[in-house]
Amino acid sequence: MTSPGAEAGEPTAVQCRALGVLASRSTSRLADLADALGVAPSSAGRMCERLARKGLLNTRRASGDRRAVLVSLTAAGRKVSDEAAGRQRALVASILGRFPVPAQRAVAEAFRDEARAQERS
Repeated sequence: MTSPGAEAGEPTAVQCRALGVLASRSTSRLADLADALGVAPSSAGRMCERLARKGLLNTRRASGDRRAVLVSLTAAGRKVSDEAAGRQRALVASILGRFPVPAQRAVAEAFRDEARAQERS
């Protein structure tokens, strides 16, 4: 099943997630991206090929290990990632706005704790 808009060339939800992971790194090994996404390297490879055809990321062989594939965002990929992150933040803000203020603070703190944990890993 594809995401709405995927047929029109827009990235799927999983592709946006991959772009988001890559946005936090200058370059990543394909195997590390697959691990971060919780998918098999072959699945990540096919997804990266599709994203590269859309002009959203670059792939190249690592100079020290020709078996390793390195992936990085293009300027267009960074723009798509930033736009997707903005839409996600707006959606979360809209949902949280329906909660009482103490619950909003608790959720915000949980998000901060998760972000700190991700930075350490």
